[in-house]
Amino acid sequence: KSIFKEKKKVLFLCHDNYILKQGHQEFKETFDPKNKLKFYNFFGSIKKIKEVIEADVVFGSFQSLNSKSKWYKKFNRNHFAIIVVDEGHHSHAPTFREVIKYFKPEKVLCMTGTPDRADELDIRNMFGEEVVNITIEEGIAKGWLTDVEYHVLSDGLDRNALQDLFQEVIEEKRR
Repeated sequence: KSIFKEKKKVLFLCHDNYILKQGHQEFKETFDPKNKLKFYNFFGSIKKIKEVIEADVVFGSFQSLNSKSKWYKKFNRNHFAIIVVDEGHHSHAPTFREVIKYFKPEKVLCMTGTPDRADELDIRNMFGEEVVNITIEEGIAKGWLTDVEYHVLSDGLDRNALQDLFQEVIEEKRR
């Protein structure tokens, strides 16, 4: 909370609008119970860049910030004191990396459930070593993550039906 007393600005980055909306709600409930901070959602359609620049906390999608207009360049490189990157395992994507590398914040917090990427690009090269590294089971047990809920759905196809379908599509080039 002290960062807001010092009038420092925060950028919350992610590729998913649902996560950005969720983050916005959590920030408001946690850091702004008296509604004194200015928040701005910078995803979807962008309305007024002046309002975005004046906001204390900006929730921005990589896609909007790095659109054809290169909105991220409208900010000074050190405009944000803190940048939070959610789903940080996407950060090696060229368009995402371009946005992250542009800014020069005091601190960067990267959050991801999958730090070890299948393509072996290491997010630790961008963000440093983990401060916290726990298993999903530990996170759920500590109340840091929501419970995982699984549903098994059946479409009624059995093995023989799938083999017939495969033969029609792949081998006979029908359908």
